[in-house]
Amino acid sequence: MSEEALTYRINTKTDKNGYFTFYNIKPGKYFLQAFKDENFQKNRKAQSNKRFNYYDAYNPKYENKMHFNPKNERVEKFVEVTKEGEIVEVNFKKK
Repeated sequence: MSEEALTYRINTKTDKNGYFTFYNIKPGKYFLQAFKDENFQKNRKAQSNKRFNYYDAYNPKYENKMHFNPKNERVEKFVEVTKEGEIVEVNFKKK
């Protein structure tokens, strides 16, 4: 993106449902970028006595382990506003 384009950027955050609004946008073509960061937490049982010996083969010990799986995603879209006051709905869902 050019330096000139960066001087015109507008940042916003979504509400809890993922909706956002820009007000007083003049007609023209716009480039939208959205960043989504999520962390998924997963609990599972994992064997804690991994060293093998005769006794452990018949008596494995398990403990709860917590794992985090981060997911970062960037989506982009060009949008055109054709007249003042126009409401443009944009869907960033992948097909």
